[in-house]
Amino acid sequence: MFLRRHTPGQRRHQHGAAALIVVMLLFFVISLVAAYTSRNLIFEQRTAGNQYRATQAMEAAEAGVEWAIAQLNAGLITDTCGASTSTSNESFRQRYLVINSPTNPVPGSVIWRQHSGAGTTASVTPMCVFDGSGGGSWSCRCPQPTAAPAALATPSGAGTEVAPAFVVRFRPVAASPARPDLIQLESNSCTRFNPLECLNFNTTGRGGTGDGVASVRVALALRGAINRLPVAPLTVLGTLAPPPSGVTLSLSNPEGAVNGITLHTAGAAPGTGLNLSSAPGSAAASSVISNDATLQPAAQTAAGFSANDLRFASFFGMSPQTYRNQPGLPTLDCSSGCDGDDIEDLVERNPGRSIWLTGSSGTVTLDENLGSDTNPVMLIVEGDLVIDSGIEVRGVIYHRAKPAGGDTTWDVDGTATIRGAVIVEGGLTLDGSSATPTLVYSPVVLRNVKVGMGSFVRVPGSWKDF
Repeated sequence: MFLRRHTPGQRRHQHGAAALIVVMLLFFVISLVAAYTSRNLIFEQRTAGNQYRATQAMEAAEAGVEWAIAQLNAGLITDTCGASTSTSNESFRQRYLVINSPTNPVPGSVIWRQHSGAGTTASVTPMCVFDGSGGGSWSCRCPQPTAAPAALATPSGAGTEVAPAFVVRFRPVAASPARPDLIQLESNSCTRFNPLECLNFNTTGRGGTGDGVASVRVALALRGAINRLPVAPLTVLGTLAPPPSGVTLSLSNPEGAVNGITLHTAGAAPGTGLNLSSAPGSAAASSVISNDATLQPAAQTAAGFSANDLRFASFFGMSPQTYRNQPGLPTLDCSSGCDGDDIEDLVERNPGRSIWLTGSSGTVTLDENLGSDTNPVMLIVEGDLVIDSGIEVRGVIYHRAKPAGGDTTWDVDGTATIRGAVIVEGGLTLDGSSATPTLVYSPVVLRNVKVGMGSFVRVPGSWKDF
């Protein structure tokens, strides 16, 4: 047998280089084909990312609008926009709006408040940023118009990579005597907290930062605390019982624009116990309007409105249920009784808002001065009234009728004065032994209640994002 001898120095030629080149070329071609066929997916991914940021910005802008409306209908706030019980603070509407001021271009108008705080426009307007850490919450700042505001910190930590923010401001609507109650609300938003660039109202090219941005504008109207003003210091939608011996009810109306009417009642006027003072040149005896059937509308059972509901709506323009369900309407439970301190505290914490005193079985004691000519009160009372001697109330009191029928009772003592007007939904009976309460019709107080108090609401059809 012959063996093949091994020759160590001999090398074999390597094969496959050409195959490798062909494979690489094929792989490159396949990659090009894959990239070409995936171009729609890449485009859709970019579009989805842009749409996500745009949607997030739009939602933040809408959140700014809703937040501002809620704040306008709230009470006193701190510099971080939280609720406050300190009377040294102002409400949101007091900080950023001037309502029914003599210096406004149109009487009874709503205008935005000029800011004198240091810094840029963005630094003296209310703003909020979403902090995604710890479950997520909004951090807000509501700077005082006359002070340099503290900076709002940029969120940091896990979950804050995207921090949507919004800033709001108010702008005037063209002055119109027909609609002086309008104001424009603007909300700028950005998917990143950047007050000087993509949030600033005075910056052009906000989208140049690459963030999602949006702007929303709506018109707001101040829905007055009362829709129709009474024409007399005392309006009784039922019958006023004759005051008892020792009690004299003084009614004064020097206003010639309403013919100096002192008493307006649906029933017969009492012949005794009244001291009437009308406009100059008018006889006191002719200043009483009694047996007015228009003050006693019939119930509309099919529509679900009782006679008392319609009486309420004739002055407020809505049912009592709708009025009471207004966002932010302050209420005080007086079922077990409440006094002037309780009412005064609620009034001071909710400037420009009506106060609803619930509890038809309770008693409301007016033993403190309430309201002023420029800042009157609007009280809706369900229970009976106790009016102490020496107090003065400036505003409007609407006294609801008893649910089970029967007259509303006023327990009066000594001298007390109510400047503005009182409306009693049902019948009224006065109680006391030695008292001379006085009701004075005040057009200034009534106008400030009508055009300076109430709730801010959206104007339908005013929304725009361009």
